Amino acid sequence: MPEHVFFNTGSHAEPVVIHAATLSCTPYNQNSCVVACIVSTFERPFMSRTLICFARLGARVYSCPMEMDFQDVIFFGGSFYYLTRIEDILRCTLQFDPSFAPTQIHFQNAYLEFESQRHGGGMYPSARYLVESRGELLMVVRYTAPWADETTLFCLFRAVPSMPGGYYYEWERLETLDGCMIFVGRGCSRSYEVLQFPGKHEGVYYHDDETFNQPSMVAFADNWRKYQCHDNGCWPGPGQDVKRWYGWRSASIYTPPVWFLP
Repeated sequence: MPEHVFFNTGSHAEPVVIHAATLSCTPYNQNSCVVACIVSTFERPFMSRTLICFARLGARVYSCPMEMDFQDVIFFGGSFYYLTRIEDILRCTLQFDPSFAPTQIHFQNAYLEFESQRHGGGMYPSARYLVESRGELLMVVRYTAPWADETTLFCLFRAVPSMPGGYYYEWERLETLDGCMIFVGRGCSRSYEVLQFPGKHEGVYYHDDETFNQPSMVAFADNWRKYQCHDNGCWPGPGQDVKRWYGWRSASIYTPPVWFLP
């Protein structure tokens, strides 16, 4: 993937730190495949700005940058969906001719407003993810207790239109996992049916991804990068406690590379 973003106004490219990325299709379809990213740039050390940007395979830099603070990105139903911190969505629908040069890409954008959620119970929503499950778009919210630096529980919400054909939606809370195994990760969340994996259990499986909010550490720490890796586990569902894996682990210079199913 490209390592720089191009700003048309200034006619210059800046290096980026990539927080999350997802593809529109398999990279074997090189002419049609587009990558959408959440990145940070640094005009000066430790002063970053968060952008979303895009690139077709073969491009050397990202294009179409927009400066907005997003939590996650997914390709769903022919469009990229970006989730904001206030739980609205920016929908970006591809509009380009695969025969054009890799630098040429356009989108039809729509901002989808959602009714505000009240996250109570004394828990702090520390992360939000988008996942496709059974043909629907879900938001998975990860909560941390204020008195502990560890994940406490998750909640699942389904995107439901507030009015037909409009841009107003609400997040409808789901009270059960209904036989799903959901693996959350920025730009790569997946949902699977437990029935297809004998011996496994429904739940939300997660790893420690707090460095999503620490681009300066990734950009400037060199060999002293410290990726937290102590908060990993599975939330079995409503009314049940998180099952934490591996116990306490010191920080690592590597990001979590793969999923494990113990």
